[in-house]
Amino acid sequence: MSCDLESWFSALRAKLPTSVDDQIVLTTSVLPQPTAKLITDRLSLLRGIHEYDTGTFKAEVVHFHADRATYQHLGLLITAVVFHTHLSEVTIELTNSESEIKQLIVESPFRPPYDIRPGYNTRPYVFSYYPKPSSRIPWLGPIDPLHLPCFYLIDTAVHTASEREDHVDSLIVRGFGSDVGSMRFADFLLDIGQPSNSTEDFILEGDGGYRGVGYLSAEAQIWLLPSAANDPSEQSGPSVE
Repeated sequence: MSCDLESWFSALRAKLPTSVDDQIVLTTSVLPQPTAKLITDRLSLLRGIHEYDTGTFKAEVVHFHADRATYQHLGLLITAVVFHTHLSEVTIELTNSESEIKQLIVESPFRPPYDIRPGYNTRPYVFSYYPKPSSRIPWLGPIDPLHLPCFYLIDTAVHTASEREDHVDSLIVRGFGSDVGSMRFADFLLDIGQPSNSTEDFILEGDGGYRGVGYLSAEAQIWLLPSAANDPSEQSGPSVE
């Protein structure tokens, strides 16, 4: 098995707290700055359709399949891309044979230092992470869609609408929206990778349901797969509840 996410972020993942009484402060000084291209066979993305009210409305869905460690590694990668000024994007090649979508691109929500625009420009300062209980629908209540993660399902080839149903091999996913939306998703991934989390699937819906994604985004469903037997996160530890 090959996973660059593990190579880059396993050491930092081992330092993540497992109790609400603890926290870890993440800044550029502790976040690794990975290369622009990574490979993993531990994350699978599938394309699906969520049908509302028997065909009244259909929404595209990106199905994520991974274990606890991989989700936390991905959450740390997203955080690194948000914080490091020289990472405009990181491309993850998905080599798992079950993954219909072969590429996930994590984009920086900020302009690089050489492309500063007129007006007020900002950069992240610090992210203080502490574990929280996980819910199947993570965010309820009114939230500005600009503050929610985005999953842009992009077709790199030209297909008709009917052809696209059968040509998922040319699809890529770009994420994850604004800095607030990206960090909301990163925080969520760190939480669902906690040993105390017992929920196995999570739904992030669009306009037709409980809004959990930003504007123009596909919906997402996050599936938690069993972890490897030697994964420290499977060992007993302090509960976040």
